[in-house]
Amino acid sequence: MKIILAKNAGFCWGVKRVVKLTKEKIAKSNSKIFTHGPLIHNQEVIRKLEEKGVCTLPVHRNCYQRYISKSTRDICTDRGCTRP
Repeated sequence: MKIILAKNAGFCWGVKRVVKLTKEKIAKSNSKIFTHGPLIHNQEVIRKLEEKGVCTLPVHRNCYQRYISKSTRDICTDRGCTRP
């Protein structure tokens, strides 16, 4: 079997940019960082960002209706997102 490696592999420029900007924000901020849904579709990267304090809020079709009576703090506590 012959394996051919792609000339370019890895994240596209948009993904690289959003991860870079998020890491810069983490380094400069003392407050929690929230995202409405995952920034990218790579669970390992999302997990690492969450370990650094980024809280990924769930996305639901009726998100506004579902969370109108809950504070962002309560939603993140429910998800186990706490800043280290």
